[in-house]
Amino acid sequence: MTDEELDESLGEFYTEVKTQKGEDYSKSSLISMRHTIERYLNNPPFKRGIQLSAAKFSLSNKMLNAKIKDLKRQGKQNVQHMLNISLGDLLLLKSSPIIEISHPLSLLRNVWFHVVLYWCRRGRERQRELKPESFTLEVDEDGKCFATMTHDEVTKNHQGGVQENPTYEKNGRLYETDSPTDGYKTLKLYISKLNPECTAFFQYPRRDLE
Repeated sequence: MTDEELDESLGEFYTEVKTQKGEDYSKSSLISMRHTIERYLNNPPFKRGIQLSAAKFSLSNKMLNAKIKDLKRQGKQNVQHMLNISLGDLLLLKSSPIIEISHPLSLLRNVWFHVVLYWCRRGRERQRELKPESFTLEVDEDGKCFATMTHDEVTKNHQGGVQENPTYEKNGRLYETDSPTDGYKTLKLYISKLNPECTAFFQYPRRDLE
């Protein structure tokens, strides 16, 4: 197989490859596959001595980049991580008065908890940069309400391609449930209470409301 034929085959592979469940692979999985194929072809018996990210494989790299951008638009580009908190502890925390939504300060804690749990999974870095417009409340094709983060959206300079290192792990959609205090309703309530004169998303309540 020539380099040109390999380039064409890889382009088709990146576009069509799916998991056993018929789902798309994440960005990191696709890039890992490219590295694995490269190592395989460079080791005996093939010893091709190639670099699949090189210009000679521009077609397949464009297809890979387009695939990753499409994953980003769908909110699927990241790996789904296991929760670092057990279900029992999660339920205990959600029933605690420390994050009840009837008090301004505990409402702030509740929203911070859900934002970190669903989106900002890499720690505290750059959380201060979040703004009210970093989140949007939408309705899907089935009429279900959900919230999603727009801070990392594709309309900005970062298009979500192979070379991008996103500052947030955008884990998709936070859906509304039957619970009166679910993450969606809490976020919606919190946004409605924000001071429009303040550009920060996390706003400490007025002292006289504590």
